[in-house]
Amino acid sequence: RVAGYSAVQMRAFTERYPESAPRIAVLPPTLRPERCRPELREPAMRAEARRSLGLREGEKAWLWIGLQPEIKGLDRVLDALATEADATLLIAGLSADHHKAKITHQQIAKLGLADRVRFIGYLSGERFPAVLAAVDVLAHPARREASGSTILEALVNGLPVVTTDVCGFATHVEKAGAGIVIPSPFDPHAFAHALRKACGSEGEALSRRGIAYGGEPFLYSGIDVACDLIEADAWPAGTGEL
Repeated sequence: RVAGYSAVQMRAFTERYPESAPRIAVLPPTLRPERCRPELREPAMRAEARRSLGLREGEKAWLWIGLQPEIKGLDRVLDALATEADATLLIAGLSADHHKAKITHQQIAKLGLADRVRFIGYLSGERFPAVLAAVDVLAHPARREASGSTILEALVNGLPVVTTDVCGFATHVEKAGAGIVIPSPFDPHAFAHALRKACGSEGEALSRRGIAYGGEPFLYSGIDVACDLIEADAWPAGTGEL
């Protein structure tokens, strides 16, 4: 028996091994409640979070999170940033001095973006939800992503998400109505337009929908469901439905 967190991933598995379908389960996510702090997006706290990051009033701030710039599409985000003169990109996770950042620095220099890109390091503890509250959109145009916990954590914290349909958790963006999913094959113009849209007049509505979606108990139940399945003598009917 096999269980996973992404219907996309599990569907691909059954396409490769059709006979396995009755023994497949798609688990709910395993969000940690302490990572869900939508109250930080209230105006006063959001303003303080923005000040702590040195963001000017009215400045559009994009966030990219990851350790694998090519797989997570950081180059795609930088290309989009070059078309949006009033936006700043914050890069989290990947440190400026990491060897994987070498190509990123070269692209930043080539596009003339040095004054609009900042590496903010690893986001731990209270800093994580504070940064999500401060920025305007999560840019996550991954080339490969089995699930994508960053996507879901952004949504429930009220941060609009622009991502690609290859990400397993892109389905949550669509269910919540809290962001924009770019279909394959990837279109850089559609991605840049979606980022502008998410940071514009639709941003507040997207944020509210994401916070509302964060109230769904199943988003936090993955570990409990997995334990129940492990202990079960037989999986319930419908467990393998994709």
